[in-house]
Amino acid sequence: MVTAGLAVMAVGAALRVPVALYRGPADQGSFNTYLFGHMGSYSDIASLYFRDHLWTHPLPYVDYPLEYPVGTGLVVWLLGFVHGSVAAYLFSTLAVLIAAGVVTIALGDVLPGSNMWLLALSPLLALELPVNWDMLGILATAAALVLFVRDRDAWSGIALSAGIWLKFFPVVLLPVFVAIRLLQGRPKDAWKITWITAVASIAVNEPFAIDWRSGVHLRDGWTWFFRYSAQRGREVNLWNAFDWLHPSISTINWGTLAALAVGLVVLIAVIRRSRRRGSLSTDLVVPAALALMAWLFFLGKVYSPQYGLWIMALLALAGAPVGLAVAFAAVDGAYFLVSFLSFKVGSYGAEAGHSFYVSGLLPAMAVREAVILAIAAYGVWRLWRRTPA
Repeated sequence: MVTAGLAVMAVGAALRVPVALYRGPADQGSFNTYLFGHMGSYSDIASLYFRDHLWTHPLPYVDYPLEYPVGTGLVVWLLGFVHGSVAAYLFSTLAVLIAAGVVTIALGDVLPGSNMWLLALSPLLALELPVNWDMLGILATAAALVLFVRDRDAWSGIALSAGIWLKFFPVVLLPVFVAIRLLQGRPKDAWKITWITAVASIAVNEPFAIDWRSGVHLRDGWTWFFRYSAQRGREVNLWNAFDWLHPSISTINWGTLAALAVGLVVLIAVIRRSRRRGSLSTDLVVPAALALMAWLFFLGKVYSPQYGLWIMALLALAGAPVGLAVAFAAVDGAYFLVSFLSFKVGSYGAEAGHSFYVSGLLPAMAVREAVILAIAAYGVWRLWRRTPA
């Protein structure tokens, strides 16, 4: 299984060979234009090498703002020691991400009921792993779930904190971890997970968040992650259905938070129902995580290709039906190709771009959103049926 996953990820690295062949100006715009002409070769990792001038090895949050949490910033800086060329930086980073993918597959295989073949053989590993640093956050999240299932709550809290500050999405899992322990009648363990996650979060952020040199204040470079996330515009997703209301970015942000909170309340209520029917199995945390993370991505105002890896990894950890996993991989992979094709079509003119948007991008998005919603529903159904993995 690990060998198969390694082979698929190696294909993904091979798709990025055009990066090594780039001979144009050292600026992000020129580089992106070049990569958009090579379908399947795009990588944020390589693109940000030019945007942030990583060959000078700047320190994130101190020397420049970065729209990623501190964990990813540290990875960017550490791998930035290999900065002789964009190819050297990209492929050294890919080596780390592929190693994380291998460990994720091996680690997930110890969970009862998991089916890590779904991840190991997924084409999304080839298409999406090299795009961004998400596989590191996925590894940390998988470790948090495995440790939680094994009642290693202190280490689970540390792993969850790592996942949060590598990508932040896993923050939604903390209430689930705490709720399950409380419903199991284990308040001390619920408190342990909470304070360890909080302390670990403070420890990793403090050196970058607080500037002590000219009075104690938060660095703008560190707060940029939160400000950028709040200000970032809506892309092609669920919120297109509400265009007739002309919602502001602020309205979309609050609408997302409200819907996420409702989903969390529903999820905890379903878990509580399982408790009333008998002893609450810790294994139920995996389908709960699948349901909540799928709901999060369903609601998200932004699409990035690597988000599909999170859902695929959780499908594998939950041992989801093969048909559901294959359907998601096909739909998400197709949307990956359609979304990048839109850049090329758009270069033909506004009329061609609009036509493709209406007849290609919107329908592909609708199908993808529907499948993600189905995955969230599957996770809830697993909890409702009280069928631990």
